[in-house]
Amino acid sequence: MTPTYPYFGIHTFAGAPRGTADTLADGIAVLGIPWDGGVGYRPGSRFGPQTIREVSARYPFHGGYYDLEQGTSILSTASMADLGDADVVVTDVERTFSAIEETITTVIRRGIRPLVLGGDHSVSLPVVRGLSDRPLGVLQFDAHLDYGDEFGGARYTSSTVMRRVRELSQVKSLIHAGIRGLRTLATTLSETQQDGNAVVSASRLSARPDALIEQLDGNLEWYVSVDLDVLDPSQAPGVSSPEPGGLAFSHLAAALATLRRRLRVVGCDVVELNPLVDPTGISALAAVYLALICASLLEW
Repeated sequence: MTPTYPYFGIHTFAGAPRGTADTLADGIAVLGIPWDGGVGYRPGSRFGPQTIREVSARYPFHGGYYDLEQGTSILSTASMADLGDADVVVTDVERTFSAIEETITTVIRRGIRPLVLGGDHSVSLPVVRGLSDRPLGVLQFDAHLDYGDEFGGARYTSSTVMRRVRELSQVKSLIHAGIRGLRTLATTLSETQQDGNAVVSASRLSARPDALIEQLDGNLEWYVSVDLDVLDPSQAPGVSSPEPGGLAFSHLAAALATLRRRLRVVGCDVVELNPLVDPTGISALAAVYLALICASLLEW
């Protein structure tokens, strides 16, 4: 029985039924990853999946939604189940990432598309590692390139995740979208461009939400990663590393909507929600909306 009110019951994402990777037969699998061992600034995103599920109770997906801005229905025929959370071993990145990769591999082999709720951005790496059976493009929405080689001597962090992702043999294309701020090093920007990766700045994406389309190879399958700090701090203060001058929510939603049915998206994540610095809950609300939009990209 679906709870009458969002503050009733035990919450799954958007009221989706509970499931396991071994029993799902089709559709979208929601996986929480309560890990923030890779964050370099404000910890707390380990509480992100739990908070997203709680807030999402206001938006039960049964019957789908109508996207007024795009004039279309989404998730009206989707099959979706919540797998709960990945096995996280606090302080042990290798064991944690291996468990995540194993879960994603099982999901993918059954023809199911993963929707991941983070956790810090480093969790994108084991998820993409689990998508090793196909040539893949990765589209990252983020304030930061996350393309350092190491951070404080560590190679598996939220600041290095996209370099580690790009090193995977299955990843043929990487696009950084929404990049901005004074903390982007010119040397790192040059390195990612020399590696053949495209960079779409926040100002360009705000002016043209469809600017991504010309960068995307339609012959690849795609993984979409949304770091909430791509949004302006006025709209999403509850993140690990906020940067002024970010996207408005409407611009990010429009950019994601341009991907719908134009690309074959095989997985998504929404990461870096930090409820400990989100006193009004507006960042969590944005995370829920974005996760639902991402889910609609997986509806095929």
